[in-house]
Amino acid sequence: QIVRARVCSWGSSCASMHDSELYRAGLLSQLAFSWLNPLLRLGRSKALELADVPLIASEDCARRASRRFSEAWSRHRQEEAESRRPNSLALVLCRCFLREIMIAGLYAFMRTLAIAASPLLLFAFVRYSYQEERDHRVGLSLVGCLLAIKLVESLSQRHWFFDSRRTGMRIRSALVAVIFQKQLKLSSQGRRNHSTGEIVNYIAVDAYRLGDALGWFHEAWSSPLQLALAVATLFWALRLGALPGLVPLIIFGFLNVPFARLLQGYQAKFMVAQDDRLRSTSEVLNSMKIIKLQSLEDKFRTMVESLRDAEFTWLRETQIKKAYGAVMYWMSPTVVSAVMYTATAILGSAPLNATTLFTVLATLRVMAEPVKFLPEILTMMIQYKVSLDRIEKFLIEDEIKEGAEKGPPHNSHVKVHVQDANFSWNASAADLTLRNIDLSINQGEKVAVCGAVGSGKSSLLYALLREIPRTSGSVEVFGSLAYVSQNSWIQSGTVRDNILFGKPYDKALYEKAIRFCALDKDIESSNHGDLTEIGQRGLNLSGGQKQRIQLARAVYNDADIYLLDDPFSAVDAHTAAILFYDCVMAALSCKTVVLVTHQVEFLTETNRILVMEGGQVKQQGKYADLLESGTAFEKLASSDLSVLDFDIPYSMAFVVTGSVEVVTTVIVMGTVTWQVLVVAIPVTLTMVYVQRYYMESARELVRINGTTKAPVMNYASESILGVVTIRAFSATDSFIYNNLQLIDNDATMFFHTIAAQEWVLIRVEALQSLTILTFSLFLVLVPPGALRVFVSPML
Repeated sequence: QIVRARVCSWGSSCASMHDSELYRAGLLSQLAFSWLNPLLRLGRSKALELADVPLIASEDCARRASRRFSEAWSRHRQEEAESRRPNSLALVLCRCFLREIMIAGLYAFMRTLAIAASPLLLFAFVRYSYQEERDHRVGLSLVGCLLAIKLVESLSQRHWFFDSRRTGMRIRSALVAVIFQKQLKLSSQGRRNHSTGEIVNYIAVDAYRLGDALGWFHEAWSSPLQLALAVATLFWALRLGALPGLVPLIIFGFLNVPFARLLQGYQAKFMVAQDDRLRSTSEVLNSMKIIKLQSLEDKFRTMVESLRDAEFTWLRETQIKKAYGAVMYWMSPTVVSAVMYTATAILGSAPLNATTLFTVLATLRVMAEPVKFLPEILTMMIQYKVSLDRIEKFLIEDEIKEGAEKGPPHNSHVKVHVQDANFSWNASAADLTLRNIDLSINQGEKVAVCGAVGSGKSSLLYALLREIPRTSGSVEVFGSLAYVSQNSWIQSGTVRDNILFGKPYDKALYEKAIRFCALDKDIESSNHGDLTEIGQRGLNLSGGQKQRIQLARAVYNDADIYLLDDPFSAVDAHTAAILFYDCVMAALSCKTVVLVTHQVEFLTETNRILVMEGGQVKQQGKYADLLESGTAFEKLASSDLSVLDFDIPYSMAFVVTGSVEVVTTVIVMGTVTWQVLVVAIPVTLTMVYVQRYYMESARELVRINGTTKAPVMNYASESILGVVTIRAFSATDSFIYNNLQLIDNDATMFFHTIAAQEWVLIRVEALQSLTILTFSLFLVLVPPGALRVFVSPML
């Protein structure tokens, strides 16, 4: 309810009096992420709530991002159609967010140069430490250079990561928004090509994954650049002795090609298997009541588990191959260094003294990062390519090209006019769903559509809604529509939300709707009245309550034409008759009504009956006429496994390797040079304090962020199931607006979560740099050779 209240309170622009401090912060505050201090202080004093988190401004909102992308995508589609070249979603995203990508790329370039300069600075420090007569001005200059390099490295890396993820947030918001908008306009063929589970997967997995792509994109070019600069440094230090060391690097590079193809194939098969599981799981959940009634839980659980086993097969193959690649690349620095030292000793191209050895070791350390990251970069690029292809395939699907006409009719009494029309769910297929439909319905007429199961009754309503492609003939529908489905589609929210359906509240009309549809007693007996929360897909409602809410929605809509697809199928036969007389005959007395029904008793209250058979209107007439003609009325009776699969294993490996490296480094430094503890101990204590200060707010930010992502997925899933109703009530704009607010709600939490991460990291790195600078000053000021051993591991 907190999320809903916050979402509903937002206007068309995300800007607010309570927007984030970032948009008012000065340069130094932005560099150090100090603009986040008020939120972190608040998080230390109390448990954060959603209302405590500042809003993002319009520049980070989904509305602006989706508009930018939609305009760029439309231009690109037009250009590609004229030149007959294939579409490229990646190219559109690059064009759309080029400025942000270039800024993050500049940070990545500065960080790469800073890291590449570290071995050269170490060379200068080691050579300075061996001088018998020292110029302290030179030493202090070296310390100043070290300070500048560490400052540039830390700030550029932190803002590279933050800006990349912030831009990724905009990309993610844009993709989620356009995918949601696309599924509301998708043609019938497109809905058959992409199931509900697949579309939700495009949002929950692919769009969110592409939100992380920018950081890895810059890693993909900056890592080879860092590797090239490191190789140049090795040639500068070892000269020809570095040349043989390139041989294993080249070998490892050539091994990338088959390895990449293998991983891409596994990833594509994994995503197909994942879609199959999600599709089946969605269908099972939607039919859970029937499954429980028939005691088929074990059978369907076994089916879903078998699909997960098939998915897990490709996941296992992917992870095993990634492990092989990681082992190979982690070994490469050792192999390269051994070959280079051996070659240098044999060729005598450079003296293997302390200056050279320390420089080469530091350079190999610089090389180790890009070399070790290459398999992970390769894997991520493959995943992003698969996600781009999946989303692009969805975005180029056909949309419904026709909508119901809203203009005045040429004949004031005619509301529906269909002439010699044929319809088919597959527009290119020879088999037709409806044939030779000739139909004219006047204002205020009540028409009942009857027939056996599969005769085309519901399809006729879908044809009037323009949901079935028309292959020939003409269809004219004049006026606004209201649609009630036998499937009783209900969205999450309150009873009032479902009845208003995005329209402004009108007390008189609202009371009329709930009274005519027998909802007034239900609302009065509820503890929260019409503000009672409805579970997902109305799981806490009976079938009759769902259909009465749908009828109330239709009555409140006050449309010109009402299409009722067997709206009393889940209502008790006495109750159904009352609803029919009170709702249809009273509330809709002056409206045009087309009613699909299997119940004979309702036919007597209609002006005209259509009998469907084999997709055709076989007979038309009044109840008595059709009964006398011998019509046979007996025929009328008849979305987080991705995190578990990929993110958690990677995070666990990163935590374990990082922890082992830190502990080992501290033990070695403390053993070789105990003086490090003089600075390391207070620095460590300060780090612990900073991290605890951060954790008190970070836990709450991550927790709330988990509650803001789920509504985005649920809203998309529910909207896909009710897309026909949404389009029939012309509520598309309202649903798009609500979806944008949910996306922004999630983006707000994500934005402050990643900012908090950078806040703590930049302070931890500052404390680490303080240790390095302190001992660099010792190196400059103490006698020669005193702290020489300590320099290399610290740099």
